[in-house]
Amino acid sequence: MREHKTVQSLERGLRMLECAAAAADGVSLKELAAAAGSSEPAAFHMAATLVACGYLRRQENPVRFFLGGKVFSLAQSTDGWMSQIETWILQIRQQMPDTNVFYCVARGQDICVVLQDIENISSENRHKTYVLAPYTSVGSMVHLAFWQTVRANQYRKQHSFDANGAVLWKTETDLEAELEKIRDGGEFFFPQKDPCYLRLGVPLVDEGGVLRGSFTVAKNLPEGTAAAEIRKAKKEISSLVRSVVCGGA
Repeated sequence: MREHKTVQSLERGLRMLECAAAAADGVSLKELAAAAGSSEPAAFHMAATLVACGYLRRQENPVRFFLGGKVFSLAQSTDGWMSQIETWILQIRQQMPDTNVFYCVARGQDICVVLQDIENISSENRHKTYVLAPYTSVGSMVHLAFWQTVRANQYRKQHSFDANGAVLWKTETDLEAELEKIRDGGEFFFPQKDPCYLRLGVPLVDEGGVLRGSFTVAKNLPEGTAAAEIRKAKKEISSLVRSVVCGGA
């Protein structure tokens, strides 16, 4: 069989991705250069290209590199998972058109939205990835509640509660109490200053019970909606999501 020459720059880029994949807390430029077998200036340019294309994500202060959303999108599409997510989102939006739906997953030490369906959104922006605020977003709270302890602790070590969560939960004891309520109820309605803005979060787990991501479903009610109608709307949203995603569970 005829042997084909390999492209060294491509090999180096792939080794950099493998290096990032093996480190939950990210890797430095020096580590990427060592994995690629190249100088740091060369690794810098390769990393910048991978970041620009979405295969790596760069975090500042200190600079660390994590796998980017493109890698996970490719991986998830191979087993039909993202196709299933798309189907669930479509069903929710068809049955309750006045909702916005977001699919969130872990990316390195962040929780990110990787798929969203809101009114008049373009096809390109549906798949735009962005990082959620720690402790003060629906997706981050659902992940913290349903992650395994080791994974949750890694996230909390990376993201200071005092800097990110105290503004909402005051103390870590308050946070723990809320996380326990989420586990018990299997869902999370985010506390809003405006009670007419509803945001529900639900975990998505595989057959082995491993958390793969979460849904956030948001709905705005008219200003001044009565408390009884707000409770009714919450129940309707919860029932719909459980029916579509959990088979009525």
